[in-house]
Amino acid sequence: MVSAAQVQLSLGICRGKSDPIDARRLAEYLWRFRDRLAPSRLPSKALLELRSWLIWREKLVKMRTALANGIKANVLTSQVMDLVEINDQMQAQHDQLTTLLKQVDRTINSLLRTCNTTEGQYDLLACIPGIGPIIAGWLLVYTEGFTRFPNARQQACFAGSAPFPKQSRQHSSPDRVSQ
Repeated sequence: MVSAAQVQLSLGICRGKSDPIDARRLAEYLWRFRDRLAPSRLPSKALLELRSWLIWREKLVKMRTALANGIKANVLTSQVMDLVEINDQMQAQHDQLTTLLKQVDRTINSLLRTCNTTEGQYDLLACIPGIGPIIAGWLLVYTEGFTRFPNARQQACFAGSAPFPKQSRQHSSPDRVSQ
């Protein structure tokens, strides 16, 4: 697997876009860089399951937030018209989503315990201030259990925390991380 941006940037300026043209460009990329490409492997089954639960949790949080915002808006509108029944139904849905989120969080925590390899990756992540189960879970998923990148520098580049120089011929500024 290769980043789509990497393929796109390697092609230079291109005009036209269709499925046959895209297929030809991908084949050209693969042929030009065949010596640098390595076969990819899928993440473990546990990490794929964890990813699915984390995505489901994000959707539930968005739905609950939308309901909470709708309830607040209806409270303001209820001064003009009677929206008690609608608010009651929305509040009931909000409460159900909160209960469901708690269940999903418990499932995610148990999956994190099973993804906790012999190196204790989750335990190490959890002991960092500011990193809870959700961020630790996403870190494990995105980095495929810290096996996706061969070294720490590439890991930091992926996360956007590696500093890079920014200088020209006459001006030099301190190294900065990307924003």
